[in-house]
This record gives sequence, structure tokens and C-alpha cells, in this order.
Amino acid sequence: ALLALFDLPALIPSSAPKQLDWDDTRWLTNIAHILEMLSGKNLDISSEAIKPLTPEEQLNYLKQQMETVNLLPPNSGIERLRGIVQTIKADELAFMSYVPRGGYIGPITLFRTSKVYQDELDLFSKIPTDSTWGWNQCSSQPVAVEVVSGTHTTMLAEPYVQVLAGKLKFCLARVC
Repeated sequence: ALLALFDLPALIPSSAPKQLDWDDTRWLTNIAHILEMLSGKNLDISSEAIKPLTPEEQLNYLKQQMETVNLLPPNSGIERLRGIVQTIKADELAFMSYVPRGGYIGPITLFRTSKVYQDELDLFSKIPTDSTWGWNQCSSQPVAVEVVSGTHTTMLAEPYVQVLAGKLKFCLARVC
């Protein structure tokens, strides 16, 4: 069996995430940024612009911006966006709550992207500086690192996903 990790550091205690104490404004700004990276569209949302607004007004502002750039159909219900926001937040919190334990005995391959943005790194108080981003502390075997094109967000999209798929297929063939 192969444990394939996609562009994420091991959250060892010294690299505890910062998101767990974010306020609504910071969460919504981060979610808007994630949506921008996924869509390639600019939502033009900053913490400074939405901080004075109530949480409901902030959500409505994001909805308006998403409708403006066609990420949501015109006159979408706010519940649709609330579901998107809750899903992204739950995903982020689940990741941030997971702490790997050492002793994994199978092969691990970390697929790291060639482009890492500072704002992605800023989400962690400290990322291990070794090439395995700390996963070597979780395994009894050496961790293989494969560098792939794109960013954390685009590595699973065309054209980058083809290179990733090829490298993943090669890794699977090695362990089977």
C-alpha cells in the first residue's frame, strides 16, 4: 500500500495551525481567497473592507461579489453560499485538527508543488524545513518527495493533473 500525500505538511505539534482561533472576518476572507484560487477570478474582498460589517452582511457581500464574477447564479439564495462556506470551513478545521502519529510502516510519497505561495505558508506557525515537510517523523521508512507543477490549488486541474497522475501511477507500480 502507498500513502500518497498531496502538498501538505505534517502538522506536528511545533507546526500547530493558526486557523483555530480566527474570527468570522478572517475565515470569510480566507474562504474568498480559496474560491479565487479555485476559480481564477478576483472577488476583491479584503479584511479591511468587510471588518465593519456584521457576519450576515459579510456573507451577503461575498455573495454579491461571487454573483458579479459569475461564481454564483444571479439572485442565488444565501443558504447556498452558507453551505459552501460551512463546507470549506469544516474541511479546513478537519485538516487542522489532525495530528499524525509516528510509526507508519508503509511507503509514503509526498507530492509537493513547484509553486508555494507565502500566504499558504503563513497558515502554519512553523512548517518543518526538511524536504518531506515533517512526514519523515511519522514513518519508519524514508519518505519520497515528488515535485509536480502548479500550486496546491491547481495541481489537480488540467494541465498539471496529467503530470501528477503519471507520477502517482509510477509510485503505485513500485509498491504493487
